[in-house]
Amino acid sequence: MRYRIVVCNLQTLGNIDGDALVTAITHSNYHTLCEQYGLNPDLVGPGMVELKVLAVSRGVAPFFVLHYNPNRQRPIVISEWNLKDPAVRKWLETLQQATPSHEVVRHLQRTCYVVSIALTPTQLEDLGRLLAYELARWAAKLGRGLVRGLDGKWYRLNDYKAFIPV
Repeated sequence: MRYRIVVCNLQTLGNIDGDALVTAITHSNYHTLCEQYGLNPDLVGPGMVELKVLAVSRGVAPFFVLHYNPNRQRPIVISEWNLKDPAVRKWLETLQQATPSHEVVRHLQRTCYVVSIALTPTQLEDLGRLLAYELARWAAKLGRGLVRGLDGKWYRLNDYKAFIPV
C-alpha cells in the first residue's frame, strides 16, 4: 500500500536541481521534527549522510527520487502531474468534490500542477515521513501550493514556511 502527500500548485516546479533541493529541505531542525513526528532522532545522522536527489530532464520523466537510506534502499518518489492530462484533471475534480473547504476548492480550481510524494508503510516509520513533509514544504513554497497531508487535511504555508491548517 502506498501513502501520498499531495501538493496542488499554481506553478510548476520546473527543472530539478538536486543539490539546491537538498539544501532547501535540510534547513529545518530534524531532531526537533523527529520529536514532533514521533520518530527516532537516531535516524537523522544516517539519513542525512545518504541524502541525494536523482532527477532526469523534465522532458524525459515527470518524476524524481530522493534517496535517504544507506545502500540505496527504496527512495521517496516525487511526481509532478500537469492538469493538461485529462486523467489528472478528473482526479483533481474528484478531490474538489470531496473537499468541504471553500478556500481549498477555490485553490484547486486554479491549480495547474499536482505534486505527489509517495511513501510506503515502512517509510512512514523511518526518516521518509519527515523528508516527505520537507519535500512538500519545498514544493508548496516553490509552486505556491496547498498541501494535503497524510492525515487527509489541507495545509498552507505561513510566512515562516510552517504548515497551517486551512
